[in-house]
Amino acid sequence: MPGRVEAVRQSELVRERIQQERLKAQLAQRQAAIARLQEFGVEEIVFAERGHGRDISGHYYANFGYSCGDPDVWFHAEDGTKLTKLNVRTGKMVDLVNDPGGSIRDPQVHYDAQRILFSYRKGGTHRYHLYEINTDGSGLRQITDGPYDDVEATYLPDDDIVFCSTRCNRWIGCWLAETAILYRCDSDGENMRMLSSGSFTENTPAVLPDGRILYTRWEYVNRDPVSFHHLWTINPDGTGQMVYYGNMIPGGVFLDAKP
Repeated sequence: MPGRVEAVRQSELVRERIQQERLKAQLAQRQAAIARLQEFGVEEIVFAERGHGRDISGHYYANFGYSCGDPDVWFHAEDGTKLTKLNVRTGKMVDLVNDPGGSIRDPQVHYDAQRILFSYRKGGTHRYHLYEINTDGSGLRQITDGPYDDVEATYLPDDDIVFCSTRCNRWIGCWLAETAILYRCDSDGENMRMLSSGSFTENTPAVLPDGRILYTRWEYVNRDPVSFHHLWTINPDGTGQMVYYGNMIPGGVFLDAKP
């Protein structure tokens, strides 16, 4: 028995040392990240906290909307969300939005660093819509509405908004999820128009230095359905859609690309 007690004690000591080393490593990583951010003049970071998605098969694109096999099955994140601002130097966090029954995703800071654009599914609802809030937490306003999901939005240089939306009323050809493709609207949600004509989900638009929109397009017309999730570009008016990287060689999923 004494030997067993000693073995347990040694095991606990090893566990404590491992935990201490892990905490030291995490602190070092945090300090390195802070130093790097401060080097580039970053003072604050905005991020969204949300629950896990509900697609049991784990498809990256099935994170909004409902299942065409059962309209009572929704793929959006579980309830419980925050939009939070973090002070890089002090570590202080301020909740700009806190909704125990909702879900927030895809925050994007405006070029002037005074506004934040994000997708928000309010508590008690199932659809994501676009919202905007000032960086001090004031002025929360809804931009889009309707029986659709509007996600992954970003600002255009003229203050219009480009985003991915299920307004196209299409479904993934090889799964049960709704399709979202590129749309554009004014800063107040007016003048809504489809930019692309993709058959399957498009993701994470971002503005390139030359004004084109870079985004992920899932392409499988007359080809393998799982191998081509590559980068395309399109002009803000919907013209000039073309391959940016990939699409000829299978493999890889390129999401959230930034210039």
